[in-house]
Amino acid sequence: LVMYFGVAMLNSSGPIQIGSNEVFRNGCAITKGVLWINFINFVKSTLVDFAVFVGGVYYVLQRLLAFMVSLIVILLAFAQMFYFVYTGTSLCFVDQNDEYVNQVDCFEDFPHCRFDMSLLKVYTMLMGEIGDECRYESSMVAQSLYIAYAFIIVIILSN
Repeated sequence: LVMYFGVAMLNSSGPIQIGSNEVFRNGCAITKGVLWINFINFVKSTLVDFAVFVGGVYYVLQRLLAFMVSLIVILLAFAQMFYFVYTGTSLCFVDQNDEYVNQVDCFEDFPHCRFDMSLLKVYTMLMGEIGDECRYESSMVAQSLYIAYAFIIVIILSN
């Protein structure tokens, strides 16, 4: 990577063409990350105290991986469930201009009509955002899902 982007940077009219400035910037950022990882490995091999610290960081990251995977699975599952509950309902009815027409009062900017917004709302609920108290009052299934979500998130974050 370093050789490729180094040659491309020095010889813009030569055989290696990057294509655009954005591709070049992204490639340089990835290359810089690889260089810093190699630097950390070099310092780890020369300094014993730093090697112990890096070993501790790797151990924590390995333990954190299982937590992150379970959290991502729970977030995706509940985002999909909320999305499926509200897709096709009157809250998510779209007119000819691709605007939601039945979103008034506390249902304005209703998040569960699109999956990406549903995922973002479930994530912000994980961070502690409660939102409107009437958001889930239109569906008993959604209320049950919200209670189950809150219960499961408390258990996951307690561990």
